[in-house]
Order: sequence, then structure tokens, then C-alpha cells
Amino acid sequence: MTLAYHSQLRRRPYPDQVISGDFNSLQLETADDFAAYRAMAQSRWAPILVSFSQKYQILDRVLAAIEAQLDDDYDVLLTTLRVPGAMRFPKRYYDDRLFLVADLAMETARQVARGARVLVMQEGLVRHPMETGRNELVLTLHNADEAHARFAACGQDLAALGFVPMPDLALAD
Repeated sequence: MTLAYHSQLRRRPYPDQVISGDFNSLQLETADDFAAYRAMAQSRWAPILVSFSQKYQILDRVLAAIEAQLDDDYDVLLTTLRVPGAMRFPKRYYDDRLFLVADLAMETARQVARGARVLVMQEGLVRHPMETGRNELVLTLHNADEAHARFAACGQDLAALGFVPMPDLALAD
């Protein structure tokens, strides 16, 4: 059985903190520079709700919610490191069961095939104007054993942090 929780951060998690403008503008000099910049344009950009350091603060709180609600329900937690990521990680990132991987799908399939209970955390928190993402957070628990109630409780904890569930994508199969 696989459980999935898809949410989107809809408010600033730290409303009393000023977000510093720690994004350096791109140096555009040649016609190719401008063409590449234009190719990345989107018709609508996600709002910036966290700074670089605030992203890891909120992810630490996400990991705390996972730890509090689902600690006994997974063997391996997989996530990716999105660049630029030259920030100090919270201590929870150094858990023996947490793995930062380049290809989530490949590693998830490998772990699921060996029978591991795998929790996958995908995030798309936007920290600067040119970053892809929609401020989404997706948790997927593979090979779940009777974890429905705890998974739902984790979702409630995440909603309290500002991650609004996206019901059309918050599925269980």
C-alpha cells in the first residue's frame, strides 16, 4: 500500500522575520545570456515565502512532524538536495535513515523492491525568483503497514505549519 500527501505552502511560516534579498541578480551580457534567461521565463511564478535559511528551518519542522507521527512507519526516508544548497543542514538531516539522493524514482524503486518501508519527501519551496517549484511538499509512504491514522496526523501537523493539502493529489491507494 502507498500513502501520499501533496500540499502547498500558502503563507509565510515566519511572518515576523524579514526575508533578506540574498539572491544575486544574474550577470546578463551577451545575446546568448539574454536568450537563455528568456527561455526560463514562465507566465506565472510562485511567490517567494521563505529565504534560503528559512527553507531549512521549515524543513526541520517538517522532519520533526514526520519523526513525531511516522517514526515507526518507515525504514528509509529519501529526499533530494535542491541547489543552490550551500546552507548548514538541520541536525535531523543527519539521521541514519535519511538519504539525500539524486534520482528519487530510481532509489525509491530499488528500496521498495527490497521490501523496505520507504518515505519519500519531495519539496519545491521557492527561495528566489528564478527557482522552479510551486512551494509544494509531497510525502509518499511506500509499503505502508496500517499507517493511515498516523499519516493523516502527520498531514494535520504539516497543515499547522502552513502546508495546505491539495485534496485532488492527497491520495491513498
